[in-house]
Amino acid sequence: MSRGIERSVVPPVVIAGMAKAAKSWNALHGTWASRAPEYWFTVTVAQELQRKLDDQKKWIRLEGSVLQTMSSSGPAVVGRPVSSLRRKGRCDIVIERANESPFAAIEIKTRAYAFTAGIRSDVVRLRELLCRGGKNSLSVVCLASYSDASEKDSLNGAKARLERRFENFVERATELCVGKQLRVESRELIRRGDESGDLWGVQCLTLLRR
Repeated sequence: MSRGIERSVVPPVVIAGMAKAAKSWNALHGTWASRAPEYWFTVTVAQELQRKLDDQKKWIRLEGSVLQTMSSSGPAVVGRPVSSLRRKGRCDIVIERANESPFAAIEIKTRAYAFTAGIRSDVVRLRELLCRGGKNSLSVVCLASYSDASEKDSLNGAKARLERRFENFVERATELCVGKQLRVESRELIRRGDESGDLWGVQCLTLLRR
């Protein structure tokens, strides 16, 4: 099996790609990235991964089939597949090793102002992909999100509001991983959007096997 991709390099590249997408949308369109299509973030993160990772040891797939990711990541699992995997669905980004075995799966969420049912289902699907069969070729899965906050509408300021929001995402994701022998890590980046004091932030929630 092709080696050489460390799982620790994926989250910082993902968070850098999310930040780059937020800033480049503002430069391109003159509006907050909450108005950007989700695909804008997906493509920018994929390009950042392509730039940072050794292209002799990995491939990047956009809108990768969940079914294909499952079948390529390891032997078939006996029993009925977990419904939360949405086998007919797609992962926003799948990183594969040169031998085409999936190494990482990444979901992107924009306008992430609360831990919605959609975010919950993404975390559960990523969790089940990582845990499928006990152990498979997937080494790391990430949920990357963009959010922003207005200074005037925040009780203790925009920064505090974003920090609480991201903390809540970590807590809720951790609750979903109880009993699964996984740990949840988080990287966040918060930046000022304009002179008003309004802020935007990006987060990368990472699920790893213990």
